[in-house]
Amino acid sequence: MEPDTNYTTVADKVNNAVEGVKPGSIILLHPMYDKTGDELKVVEGILDALSKQGYRFVTVNELLQYDADAAE
Repeated sequence: MEPDTNYTTVADKVNNAVEGVKPGSIILLHPMYDKTGDELKVVEGILDALSKQGYRFVTVNELLQYDADAAE
């Protein structure tokens, strides 16, 4: 059974991810359910759009360390 989604195009998927992002967000993708063959285009689109907005990408450990440092 295919998952129900309103996001069927690369642009829809990129826009959905980008619109919901705020500092500290973690983006979780499930490419195994994407049968379009465009999974890499989605990832590239998200990285490109968010990079242009000034976001940088870190590991979860780096994010947790940043949060811990900010709390001190």
